[in-house]
Amino acid sequence: MCRLAVRGDVSIEVPFRSARAGHIRFAYNGEVYCAGIQGGGMIAVPRNGVEEAEALAGGGPVDGMFAMFERYADGRIRARRDGLGIKPLFIREHRLGVAAASELRPLLSIFEQPRIRSRAVAQFLSFGRVLDGGTFYEGVRPVPAGSRVTIDRGRVTDVRAPERHAVHAEPECDAGTLRAAVTEAVRRCLVTDRPLGLAVSGGLDSTILAAELSLLGVRDIETVSVLPVSSRDGVRNLSELCLPGHAWRTWRHHTVTFGPDDWLQSLRETAACMGQPSSLTSDPLYGALGRLAGSAGVVVLLLGEGADELFAGYESYLSLGKLSRAAQFYSAHRDWSLLAALIGREATEAAREFLDHRVAEYSSPSVIDTIRAFEIEHSLQPLLTRADHLLMRSSVEGRVPFLHGRIPRLAWGISSERLLQPSVTKSALRSAYASLLPRQSTRRKIPFRPPMSAWLHGPLGERLAHVIHDGRELLLEAGFQETGLRRLLAGMAENDPSCHSLAPPIASLVAWLISVRQAGYAD
Repeated sequence: MCRLAVRGDVSIEVPFRSARAGHIRFAYNGEVYCAGIQGGGMIAVPRNGVEEAEALAGGGPVDGMFAMFERYADGRIRARRDGLGIKPLFIREHRLGVAAASELRPLLSIFEQPRIRSRAVAQFLSFGRVLDGGTFYEGVRPVPAGSRVTIDRGRVTDVRAPERHAVHAEPECDAGTLRAAVTEAVRRCLVTDRPLGLAVSGGLDSTILAAELSLLGVRDIETVSVLPVSSRDGVRNLSELCLPGHAWRTWRHHTVTFGPDDWLQSLRETAACMGQPSSLTSDPLYGALGRLAGSAGVVVLLLGEGADELFAGYESYLSLGKLSRAAQFYSAHRDWSLLAALIGREATEAAREFLDHRVAEYSSPSVIDTIRAFEIEHSLQPLLTRADHLLMRSSVEGRVPFLHGRIPRLAWGISSERLLQPSVTKSALRSAYASLLPRQSTRRKIPFRPPMSAWLHGPLGERLAHVIHDGRELLLEAGFQETGLRRLLAGMAENDPSCHSLAPPIASLVAWLISVRQAGYAD
């Protein structure tokens, strides 16, 4: 496990030994912002990686993001991960032993070549993600957020998993309490000795972070924004945000324009970096964001990730009142006929049945609460892994203030009526900042993603069709059917929306399969 040191003694190498914790050896990745309780508040800020690992090993309350291994004198190893899974951790079980790492790629060359899971491919194509807790590789899976895994003599001997979701609700709060929690979370995430930056998109979440930083008097930081061609997303000048305070006037803003050619050129390196295909068309944008931040000298970058999942920020949530079952939210707009033609009716039906089974595990009295619980694990996790991998590729650490302090607990205690109002998402968060950021109180969400619909009607559509056509052999080996691929390509030529929506994830699948073949990870 490698670690990007951002404070204290940066020469400390991983793994390191702690005399204070009984000579336990630690491999540790992440940050602990504060630990210990005094007078009802967390006050101690560990100075470096050794102290952070000791705080985690001590068993007391901590606030941070981490993946950590502890090796004891008897040879046992315990792996653990933070409660919301901000820092990724993967494990591979094999008859010859167990391996674990923060990324997938190191695990693929250990032992024999892992096989590709056809079940994962079917779930990915059907829902844009793998739902069964595994990865695209046999025997390789992420450690669930908040879990502790014990490894002894080359075997996993114990897994202590948290409750179904790791967010415990506090009683319904008022706007002032929520604002104070955001301020404190931002303050905690400022602990660093390295250059600080902020990603701004012009949306509510990043603008809130910018406002808090300015009011906290944080000066001379770098702000970065990716400007997708043909999109309203991105910030060209900080004055557009109408921020309070004066500190923001000392900030230096950096932008980069990102077009269809950039997206296509980034597809293969993005799939290789992630170690898996992705349905998130914003992945290449994150790669560009990391490169922009790195070129500006940023080492620690604040992000607005997590707010949409906690505060019901997606516009698709506005239709939830019309649904009788939560599973309909994920399957209502799928072209199941096209999916069956691509991967077979049996695989498609198995994916749909598994969705019903998995969503039922998160059952709550209301559809919105069921979906919010489901999204914490199945939507938020891919976003956090993306941010970690693609920013770290440029040696930039992403930090997510909305997932720290009291914010998750307060958000979970807010009723669905306060979260969603007619035509307005994230209502509670907007209300908390209405007086400070009046322009954001009614502004519609602009997703941080490329305008694929517009791009696919241009030259990108034809070029993606070539990628899929050229990857036909690999797709057939992965379980696709010839007739379905012909139907997909014909539909793309006719600008069929269902075919266009499937083209980017299938192109990502092709890019990943190429990287798998080149690396020799699968037969």
